[in-house]
Amino acid sequence: MVTLSVQAPVAPHANGVAHDGLYRLQCKAQTYAWGLPMDESEVARLCLADGQMLDPSLPYAELWMGTHPSAPSTLAAPSGQPLSDLLQRHPELLGAAAPAFGIRGLPFLFKVLSIGSALSIQSHPDKALAARLHAERPDVYPDANHKPEMVLALTRCEALCGFAPAEELAGTLAAVPELRAMVGEARAAAYEAARSPAARAAALHALFSALMAAPAGAAGDAVDALVARLRALEEGGAGRHARDALALRLAAQYPRDVGVLAALTLNHVTLEAGEALALPANLPHAYLAGQALEAMAESDNVIRAGLTPKLRDAAVLCASLSYDQARPEVLRGERCGGDVGAGEAKAAGEHGLRRYRPSQPFPEFEVWTGRAAPGTKLRLAPAAGPALLLVRRGEARAGARRLGPGHAFFLAAGRGMDLEVAAGGQDLEIAAAACNGMGFGSGEA
Repeated sequence: MVTLSVQAPVAPHANGVAHDGLYRLQCKAQTYAWGLPMDESEVARLCLADGQMLDPSLPYAELWMGTHPSAPSTLAAPSGQPLSDLLQRHPELLGAAAPAFGIRGLPFLFKVLSIGSALSIQSHPDKALAARLHAERPDVYPDANHKPEMVLALTRCEALCGFAPAEELAGTLAAVPELRAMVGEARAAAYEAARSPAARAAALHALFSALMAAPAGAAGDAVDALVARLRALEEGGAGRHARDALALRLAAQYPRDVGVLAALTLNHVTLEAGEALALPANLPHAYLAGQALEAMAESDNVIRAGLTPKLRDAAVLCASLSYDQARPEVLRGERCGGDVGAGEAKAAGEHGLRRYRPSQPFPEFEVWTGRAAPGTKLRLAPAAGPALLLVRRGEARAGARRLGPGHAFFLAAGRGMDLEVAAGGQDLEIAAAACNGMGFGSGEA
């Protein structure tokens, strides 16, 4: 018999009926142009497994789990009640998160991403800037919250993340005449001459701002010239630099876009499955390809400036960016137990739970993944705060509850459980988001 790990007080359902603290959710898919076709998309696979009806002609880009009003999760049928309503009526379900964040909803948003083409070059504002932008232009910046985030690769993923190290960027300015011409010789030379970190950051700020403020026609001509030069080199038998391949790919997706040139100033990062990046406020970035999990503070504020048909706010982006230059830290998570199954399953390094936290933690969230072999159990120890749980593959039972692919759940604070994985099937794979420091194991007495 599989039982809950703790005997916390029974949480009331919205209709007054006693509930065990595990709430099945209905979550919404987003069909943005940069997504993947239905038969390739992890988002679509999970939605179809959950019984949703999808339009096969659309690209499926994101699956949202949480209480953000742009795509709020609801309790599964027959209730259909918004999760946010349940939490407003019963803030005790949030546990330690309610006093910590002063809210009556989830402080984090959890997503699955299916990336077929590049997202915009963008950043997210810190809290002070978010409050100002929301007050000035609520139609563009829909809330007053910051949006630090973390992306965790499910397949090989590519991203642009932060400005490239100083020597690498100097090499790019020397090797890409189209970029140098667009920023101006004087700004390029000033950057190359800068020696202190402060002087270099100021020179980079001036250089990047000039690039992003360039007239669209001039930027488009520079991109066309870059593409023509690179294709001529290839036809002449020259080897292709990784930077050149990136420029050609982005130019094919976004012809004549200044973002093609801007991308060459940023770190081009490849993540393998199980690796993650933490993205603080004011960091330039763009996701390029792959399928991933993403957790963030509950916000939809995005400052865009390239590789997009959407509204661009280049002046705000350039004024608010951090102009630090370094390789981003790649997170690989830490083992946190969880496997209570057979000895051979314990010995396999990929089984059990892993927790992902940035070295400078974001208070709103941390991400967990879990895997267990058929016929074993995976323990989710009680959490001090709420969690969102997604079953990616495999089947399991928690008491009388069946958990299967595509199923998403809200797990109330103080509730843990042992997941008994179905025998004879495939490994159980789960993903979860929780408040930082309030995840599984933090709520045990």
